[in-house]
Amino acid sequence: MDKSCVLSKELCPKTEEEKKRMTKIPYASAVGSLMYAMMCTRPDLCFAVGMVSSYQSNPGPDHWVAVKRILRYLKGTSNLALCYHGGSLRLVGYSDVDGSADRDERKSTSGYAFLLGGAAITLCSKKQPCISLSTMEAKYIACTSAVQEAIWLRRFLKSLRISAHVDDAVVIYCDNTAAIAYAKDPKYHGRTKHIDTRYHFIRDSIAQGEVVLRHIPTNDMIADPFTKPLRRDAFHRHVSSMGLHRI
Repeated sequence: MDKSCVLSKELCPKTEEEKKRMTKIPYASAVGSLMYAMMCTRPDLCFAVGMVSSYQSNPGPDHWVAVKRILRYLKGTSNLALCYHGGSLRLVGYSDVDGSADRDERKSTSGYAFLLGGAAITLCSKKQPCISLSTMEAKYIACTSAVQEAIWLRRFLKSLRISAHVDDAVVIYCDNTAAIAYAKDPKYHGRTKHIDTRYHFIRDSIAQGEVVLRHIPTNDMIADPFTKPLRRDAFHRHVSSMGLHRI
């Protein structure tokens, strides 16, 4: 999704004539096809498809333009595929969040990706259920969602007995040092006391040795494409890092 493409409910049809005109466009069908491709083999579509799917009930011409842009990108990159290779089967996660770029509700979008064998095996791009009052809070909430997924994956891989690293703590990378510090050493503070208790699940998981949070520079954050539009070069670099290559 191009950085210049900004979608909102303000672009939805207002009059009955505009709505009637949009009923002739196969918007929902196209979005459904994109979602199928995203779920099966194309994690790079996750954020863009999530954006356009939010307006299926009342899409406007600009929303349809965005859908066609995704379809053109998909056609031009039809030879991209997730490529897994041998070697270490160590589960690694990446957690990121945008900066409340949603124009309709001002809620942040959490994104995470978990890699195994050199490529993504699970990913997520989802709007957070609450409005965050700071970047640290948004990152902390995003990390909690990633930790929940990491614990499930760790136990699933352990049941399969396919890796010697299943008993190791899952490393999850985050690009916000404040969120990592708060998860490891929580301190009472007026700016954080309102954070819902359920998000503190992350602390117990760290204490039990199930996950480890580590800092990573923003430029190396593989989950970036799941939370925000990026420059073309950065987008393709992260797409390659998550295991999508031309075949």
